Amino acid sequence: MRQLILDLLPETPPTLDNFVAGGNVEAVAAFTGWLAGTRAETSFCLWGDAGSGSSHLLLASGFAYTDAALDPALMFWVLATLTDTVIEVDRRYLGTMRQRDREQFYDESLMLAEAFGIPEKFVPGDLAEFRVYMADTVRTLRPDDDSREIARSLLQPGLRWVPDLAFVPLEWITTELLPTPLRRRLWIDDLNSAQLAAVRSARAMSRWPGSERRSYS
Repeated sequence: MRQLILDLLPETPPTLDNFVAGGNVEAVAAFTGWLAGTRAETSFCLWGDAGSGSSHLLLASGFAYTDAALDPALMFWVLATLTDTVIEVDRRYLGTMRQRDREQFYDESLMLAEAFGIPEKFVPGDLAEFRVYMADTVRTLRPDDDSREIARSLLQPGLRWVPDLAFVPLEWITTELLPTPLRRRLWIDDLNSAQLAAVRSARAMSRWPGSERRSYS
């Protein structure tokens, strides 16, 4: 009887060393430098089509992460934040949607929830239920230090090729859009009177001629 030796080895965990860079050599070098702390950027975005290796690099980085695709409730929360942001930006800065427009916009956003396969039990049935869902969810959020660091990096990206001052107006508007309880849990300072005045001026200037401000809060 002949004995066959099978070349079966245990699965090797993803590392930077066993990643096949291919055409992504520059991106991998930048990511490696960012992990080593040799780059000035406070955040790093990995993006790629399925099979490009972005998940490999994320696992190799050692960071903990949650795949929203495996958690329907989390997946809807991601969609909900996008939907709510559109409604809030229009309500505060544009004023182009009336109540029925907002309701229609929310109803149309449900098609995305269906396309992503989010079960109906996780999805509020109408805009009124959605507003309650958002308020209840925000109340339960308890950011940790990593979340606060991410929030700071989003408000102040620290991009080498863009002056920090260029982000100031966007930082103020984003801060003003955050719900007050969440903003304080993230340890983000409230806007001072001058900053609030600038944001309110931006609101006024962004209004279309003839548009009428309407509130649904």
